[in-house]
Amino acid sequence: MIGKNSSHTIGDMVVRVVTRLARRARASTGLLSGFVMLASAACTDESAPVAEAMPASVDLVGTAWQVEDIDAGGIVDRSNVTIEIPAPGNINGSAGCNRYIGTMTVTADGISITGLGSTRMACVPALNAQEQRFLTALQESVSFSADEQFLRLRDADGKERIRAVRMEPARENAKSRPAGEANAAAIRFECGEALMVSLEFTGPESISLLLPDGKRVLQQERAASGARYAGEGILFWNKGDEALLEIGGVQHNCTRV
Repeated sequence: MIGKNSSHTIGDMVVRVVTRLARRARASTGLLSGFVMLASAACTDESAPVAEAMPASVDLVGTAWQVEDIDAGGIVDRSNVTIEIPAPGNINGSAGCNRYIGTMTVTADGISITGLGSTRMACVPALNAQEQRFLTALQESVSFSADEQFLRLRDADGKERIRAVRMEPARENAKSRPAGEANAAAIRFECGEALMVSLEFTGPESISLLLPDGKRVLQQERAASGARYAGEGILFWNKGDEALLEIGGVQHNCTRV
């Protein structure tokens, strides 16, 4: 015969067992929910880098890009750094002061940029340092992603080394010129009583600007309006018959004559 004390003891044991089972069930449910949430986040994380490289023969050949960031450090203000891919296997552009050229090979595994060479113009120290960072980042890039707005180059660790924005096609700038002007010998601007300058279109994205102390070749930069060219410490921003000329930080308002 079981006494009252024994009955209470058995009842307590049953309660403890049921409580433990309930706690285990809740813990298992929590772990399962956590695994489901982690798996869901992994499948929907849009910030994860895309592993597949886009074919350069489709997306890059014939494009030009204005570099706006190198190794997450930005670029020197008003420096003109570009990436141009005129034909399969070729890469060239402006490194900020000097022009560069090299070979770009694209495979199913990624990209390889080799054989980089550049002109030997003297540059200010800041541009010299930036050119070295840019050319090093180019050579160490092994993959890319591109869309209608941005080109991103990454190294073997998946780190973004270069970000560039797509430049407007040169043909759009040609359309904005008056008829017959593309073949004109020179276009003259008066930038104050004692300063006259003239320019010639030397390429789809470059001009030759004749100043009193000599000729300068400027490369086109991305601009919201007008045609903006820069290089060698000079900025020339043309909007119709008006232009802004900046030399060594001094600005001149110019009018076409």
